Amino acid sequence: MSTADAERAKSLCDHAEALSAKGRHPLAIEALEHAIRLQPRHARMRVALGAVRLLAGDAKGAAADFKAAAKIDPRDADAWTRLGGVLALLDDEAGAAEALAKAMDGASDDPETWTHLAQAWADLGHDDEVGRTFELALAAFPAEARVHYALGTWLGQQDDAKGAAEHLAEAVRLDPADAASWTNLATALLMLARADDAADAARRATRLAPADPDALRVLREATEAADRARATPGPKRRNPPRPPGKGGGGRRRRD
Repeated sequence: MSTADAERAKSLCDHAEALSAKGRHPLAIEALEHAIRLQPRHARMRVALGAVRLLAGDAKGAAADFKAAAKIDPRDADAWTRLGGVLALLDDEAGAAEALAKAMDGASDDPETWTHLAQAWADLGHDDEVGRTFELALAAFPAEARVHYALGTWLGQQDDAKGAAEHLAEAVRLDPADAASWTNLATALLMLARADDAADAARRATRLAPADPDALRVLREATEAADRARATPGPKRRNPPRPPGKGGGGRRRRD
């Protein structure tokens, strides 16, 4: 393949990304298909094509693209993870689990891949594999805010408020500018009946994201809980749990 073909393929991929960001998925797919004709052995282009097909509602086409990418580069953990996720959407649980297991074997040095892999296992309901994935992710990235955020959010969904609060507190320590982490930390603190601390965390979230509805809702709930606790003699009343990520806090977006 010539240098000119490689440059043309890259230009087409950049153009496809811009088209997809504007919701023009059919044109983005055409551009990526053209790029792949120029570079048929480029695994990442096929992953990009699968991602756009999925956005366009073509889950089966996306699965074929992710599978092709993984065949070209069997160590591409992101391709296997995405394949597992889309196979789960297609109700192929066995195929999804097989793909995710291969992703574990070739997991990359990108912490985002680990968190996506954990989420894919969670979507399948394989909690043991979620836990194992996070153990490996933390071993590889002990000071990565995204890993602590994802783990804390998942623990909150399992009603482990203490574990959720610990990891979300570490997430905001590592990345104090992330509003979603502060929102989910506030939710976990509410689950622990720490209303004043929850309100403080929620205020941090709203300062970072003033219009975020989750942050505003958690701030309102925490403030009301703190007011009730001050007005009620005796032990503080425990708030009903609202786990992070289930109507109880912001979630980071996956691109």
